[in-house]
Formats: sequence, C-alpha cells, structure tokens
Amino acid sequence: MLDRPIHIVKKIILSRNEKAERMLKIIDGYSCLSGGTKAKSDNLFVIENLSNPSDINVTISSVIAQTGRRALFIIDSFSTILDYINEELAARLLNSIVARLRENDYWSFIVLEEGIHSEQFYNKIKHIMDCVVEFRVKEGEEDKMQILKRYFRVFVYRYGEYDVNWYPLTLSRVMKI
Repeated sequence: MLDRPIHIVKKIILSRNEKAERMLKIIDGYSCLSGGTKAKSDNLFVIENLSNPSDINVTISSVIAQTGRRALFIIDSFSTILDYINEELAARLLNSIVARLRENDYWSFIVLEEGIHSEQFYNKIKHIMDCVVEFRVKEGEEDKMQILKRYFRVFVYRYGEYDVNWYPLTLSRVMKI
C-alpha cells in the first residue's frame, strides 16, 4: 500500500528531530469519511464533521492553543471540505484559518485538488494565500519506458521576487525546518 503524500511528509519531518516533531501539526479532513475520527498521535487532528465550519474552526483553534507559536500546519485535503460546504463559505473559512495561522507565525500547507473547483474559487484562494505552489505530472519516456515526471512552480509569492517557470520535482532526504 502506498502512503498518501501527507504521510510521506510526516515520516520525513518526524524522523529529523524532536523540535521538528513538536512543530508539525496535521489536521485531517479525509479520515472521517471512512469512520476514522480518532487521532492516532499528538500531531494529528481529525475533523469530525466536515459540513460544519464551526467544527473545523474549533479544531484549528485547539491546535493553535495547544501548540503555541511557530509551527508547521498541514490541511489535507481542503478540497474534501468542499464536498460539504459551498465554495463561497469555504473561501471565507480558509481566509479565517489563514489569518489565525499568520497571527501565530505558522507555516502552512493547504492541499487543494486541481480541476474540481471553479476558476473563481481558485482565484480567491490565490488572493488569500501568501504563496501558491503548483504541481503537475507529465508522461514521458526514458529508456523506452513510460514514466511520470513531476514538476512544480511558484505561482504566487508575496514576499519577494520569484520565478514562475516549471522545474522538475525530485525527491530528496534533505529537509530543514
């Protein structure tokens, strides 16, 4: 069984050191769909009711209160929430979440699936966020074998200059927090 991307990130970060482990907090917006409403670690928080934005806000407030300042915050996947609330409400909810995270000096990864929401929604999200990184996968051929090549680019970065070109994404064990 393959791990989801969030599990891979968690393994890499948690294998580094105790400080990195304390800084990492994951809010899971997917597991409740399969009945998994219990957190399995102090770093993982499961939202129990995706159709209630108040539950989401309470969970996030709990994480911030427990963690304090300067942590890494991952929501995987915010797109799942949009199966339960409309895009307008979801954008307002995300704006509120991002404001709370900024106030507490958090870094955050908020995962959205591409191509399943309206263009207007994606534009609102790009306006809310300080940085937007896009990923894409292309089929290629290498040594007569079909392979998938992964690329990324910075689409928005509010704190300085950035390059919008696509670059190959290669996995590495080097990560600093």
